Amino acid sequence: MDQQGTLPEGLLAAFQAHIDQATSSMDPKQRCMYMAGHYAGIYIGNDDRDEFSSEQAISQLEECVQLNDGICSADIAELFADIYFERLSRLGMEVDAEKVEENLRIILAERPNDPESVFKLMRILHVRYMRTFSPARIEEALDLAQGTITALSDDHPQLPLLLGACGISLLDQSESRNSVDSLHMAIELFHAAEALFGDGLSRDWVIVRVNHAEALRRRFEVFGDQTDLDKALDVFEDIGDVLQFRAPDALEFAMVRMRILHARWRLNPNSQSLQTLRKEYAELQPVLLQNHRSPIGADLMQATGKALNETFFMSASRTGLGFTSVQSGLAFAQKLLRAWGQHGESTPGLAPYLFEMGLAYEQQYSAYFSPEALEKACDILMRCCRLTDPLSAPFGFRTALMVRTLRKLERIAVGRYRPLIQELGRIAIGSAVIRPLPMAIKAKAALAEELAALAVELFERDKDVSYLDRAISHFEKAVEMSSTDTQELVHSLHGLAKTLLRRGRERSAAAAQDYEAAVNALERIQELGRQKTFTFIDGYDTLGEIRAKQFEIDSDAKYANQAIDAWRIVYKSPNVSPVTKWAAAVNVSTIQERIIPLIHGDLNDAAESLADSVDATLEVISDSDTRAEQIWKIRIFAPLSSHAVSVGLLAGKLPEAMLRLLERGRALVWNRLLNRKADISTLKEKHGDLAERFLELQKMLPKENDEVKALEGLTFKETVESNRYHISDEYHKLLREIRQQPGFEDFMLPSGSSEELKRHASEGPVVTFVHSITCHAIILTTSRIESIHLPDFDRANCVGRLGDFDEFLRVRERDPARATEIIEGILTWLWTAAAEPVIDFIYKELGFDRKSPPAELPRIWWVCSGWINSLSIHAAGDHRRAIATGEPCTVMDTAVSSYTPTLQVLEYTRRTMDRMTSTPPEKPSAVLVGMKFTPDKSPDLDAAATEIKAVSNILSQLSYTVATLGNPSSIFMTLATRKAVVTALRTCTIALFACHGEASEEDPLKSLLCLQDWRKRPFDVGILMRMDFDNCQLVNLSACDVAVNRDMLLKEQGLHISGAFQMAGVPNTIATWWPVLDSQATRVSEGFYKGLLSDSGGLDVRKSARSLWRVLREMRDDGLSARVWGAYSHFGV
Repeated sequence: MDQQGTLPEGLLAAFQAHIDQATSSMDPKQRCMYMAGHYAGIYIGNDDRDEFSSEQAISQLEECVQLNDGICSADIAELFADIYFERLSRLGMEVDAEKVEENLRIILAERPNDPESVFKLMRILHVRYMRTFSPARIEEALDLAQGTITALSDDHPQLPLLLGACGISLLDQSESRNSVDSLHMAIELFHAAEALFGDGLSRDWVIVRVNHAEALRRRFEVFGDQTDLDKALDVFEDIGDVLQFRAPDALEFAMVRMRILHARWRLNPNSQSLQTLRKEYAELQPVLLQNHRSPIGADLMQATGKALNETFFMSASRTGLGFTSVQSGLAFAQKLLRAWGQHGESTPGLAPYLFEMGLAYEQQYSAYFSPEALEKACDILMRCCRLTDPLSAPFGFRTALMVRTLRKLERIAVGRYRPLIQELGRIAIGSAVIRPLPMAIKAKAALAEELAALAVELFERDKDVSYLDRAISHFEKAVEMSSTDTQELVHSLHGLAKTLLRRGRERSAAAAQDYEAAVNALERIQELGRQKTFTFIDGYDTLGEIRAKQFEIDSDAKYANQAIDAWRIVYKSPNVSPVTKWAAAVNVSTIQERIIPLIHGDLNDAAESLADSVDATLEVISDSDTRAEQIWKIRIFAPLSSHAVSVGLLAGKLPEAMLRLLERGRALVWNRLLNRKADISTLKEKHGDLAERFLELQKMLPKENDEVKALEGLTFKETVESNRYHISDEYHKLLREIRQQPGFEDFMLPSGSSEELKRHASEGPVVTFVHSITCHAIILTTSRIESIHLPDFDRANCVGRLGDFDEFLRVRERDPARATEIIEGILTWLWTAAAEPVIDFIYKELGFDRKSPPAELPRIWWVCSGWINSLSIHAAGDHRRAIATGEPCTVMDTAVSSYTPTLQVLEYTRRTMDRMTSTPPEKPSAVLVGMKFTPDKSPDLDAAATEIKAVSNILSQLSYTVATLGNPSSIFMTLATRKAVVTALRTCTIALFACHGEASEEDPLKSLLCLQDWRKRPFDVGILMRMDFDNCQLVNLSACDVAVNRDMLLKEQGLHISGAFQMAGVPNTIATWWPVLDSQATRVSEGFYKGLLSDSGGLDVRKSARSLWRVLREMRDDGLSARVWGAYSHFGV
């Protein structure tokens, strides 16, 4: 049989010949019935790809009805019902359920209370309930059974089957109405039915036994008696291998067994029970693949994913396969329910699948610290609760876990959203507790935990310690009620410990008692772990908090060391999430810094712990993050790397080691971008297979403009590939594999050895400032790497000067004299506090003389780190004194300055420049953009057209093809829309923008150049950094604030307009640090381009830094204030 379920032509002919011979003596009706039965038998014996046999059987029966004067008799209806029932069990389609029901009612009209037909109809009503969760279906089934059973004798052979069907309906009723009585009654009926069956191993007996096992599992969830769980497993020992049965039954029986095994895993979460669970699922996969349209498939997919995800309790190893299985199960269920005419959020049958999907997303948040995953988890779980009947058994548990997830979202939310989320959680938990409590004790425990969390929340609002007393009482009740679920028990004990710790902080008189009680709760978790062979790492994290608090009270270093030991267990463990590891490492370093005065130690331990925390940060901020998530995480974690390096330098760590650490931990947006642009030609030559896999995975990593794929219709492999978390994990696994190959140990990592670092200084020294508890400058030359301490360039002074700079920006236009006074004061201080000590070291190291002629001044690259992102060190100095005395007391009198975000970026821009100039364009081209008038923007830039014309004249004389874009159209060739500008940039050699620039106050990705359509189609950082300008060597940004990032937490990331052009592949930019004067822009640009003229008659872009330096120095020497020229700077090579 082929994939469409059609018999091959030759076999079909042989089969038809056999039928003709067997039915030669029959009348037409008998022949149709015979053939229908024959096809039905074939269909039942094949897998669900066999559509041909069922269609042939139905066709024969329809012909039979026609031969019977259009009347469907009971015998015809019986065969119809059998075929449609089989199709329903394989495909789960509502149309088949309707056909079964229609034909069964025909039979019952002729043979009232026919037990076999009543049994099948009750099964159909059960299926309808499972798709709609309508209690009316249950009541109809029970009424139907009551009348039939009453009419049967006690020894009727169909009685046990009907009792079993009643038991199934009562199980449905116990769920629908949260009824323990219905559950008890169902178990009694299953027991009675088994007794009436005797010892025969029939299919009907197995159906009853399997449902009896499911009922016992549910009773275990209600009362916590482990013997019920053992008896449920014994049922399957009696049955034997469930896969011996036909596929529809086998899958259904297996699903029940999986639920029981999963309950056992939750009770005893150890590796053995998990391996058993996974082994069972693995054995099911071939059957599921052969019967891939089975309605039980959605449940099995989600249950498989749930089993794979359960590792997270024992290990933080991150896998996308479990999540993808749950996701595929939901997509399957949505498709199935649409076949029942149910769509959108009004589909109650979707609720259990949404619940598992919501929990899977919540786990993705825990594993990857992904706010997007947590938001999706909350959204899906809220949808699930809306679709769940408030009177049903699952409502309480689903609500509790939804509120738990909302609380996680509330902890990371900002501003006005936090109280809204809190209020939503209170309303939800209130709606659950005003109704009868759920049957399952773990659901009661979950509700008790959320009531405890609510009490803690009320304490934080009102500072009334009695709320903490209530919270502790609720947690203690949750501990009592968690006997069926060790994970819930651990969660409750951990919550109890943390709340005792919180209360201890509030009542000093009884603090010691609360702390010891908290320790006892944690020790109980550890004892559970020893008994059941698991480790709960979060408990050690809380133990560290308790010991740290005891140290804070008693100043006894013993407690500090105990806290350090506990937190070290956390961050040294391979079985924790990166964010937990990060927090533990930071906690260790913090307490190590505090106990140094007590134990007369050094900072070495703290430095090592902080270095560990930086490495953990790089796991938290992963390639699975969207750009928005990455920025969100950087705001939280990024300042840590500077502190780690600062402590390391104070501890006497080698400057080269600290420089490598700083390069790894800062400018993370740039690092991620460079990794995706890395040259892998050497890897291709030596390990082609690894290179191929690397490129394939890299293409699948999330991009900013990726659209979310609809999962329905995707294969499992395609669904896995759409899971960005899984792809990121596979990508990093492959990186580790590549780095194990000889010669590739530093693949995709910042420069490793000291010699590799020194090569960055081949064209001039590179200076990196490290700001934290103190300030150092790490100076890189070709001969050495050294750090120098800058005591006057500390945080307090920098904050004060930044305040002065804010005043400068406010008064710059209305009070130029005051603005000049302020900026000169800042730049003079910046010279003495930071620049002069660095220049002195460099001059001494390289043997330069302060009186060197301008042409011999060294190049210096300033890495945009620390306060250098806000304070323009290239303009530092006492310029009044320099002009008056000729003394080299400024940076511009002692060096030619350039900026670079990181050493890696400097290396990347140099390589890019080498590529661009190795094969010069036959006809160089320039794009000049001038916006004299900008829609909805003022003031007009009257000098923009003059500036563009001056530069155009220079370039035209050098045989450049010049395209001018801008406004007004009477001056410029083309309107400067975003599309027109981007198109021109893709092929040009150099570019100039004479327009308004705007640095966003809220989001640096929204900083932009104001073009013609800037409101509708902003040409902003977020757009620019995704571009690839493969030919453009230089962009001159003659606009305001294009090197400005106003977000202090993102200063290290190079997220401004100039940085975005470099991210797009432009190796050189001229950029501004504050608003510039339109009246001086032409002088700067004209002088700059003239300075690029080469001896060969063209432009030498490599002279950009020195050319700009010459123009600015001339302006300074002409007596212009730094307020006018100090904003201009060079980024690049």
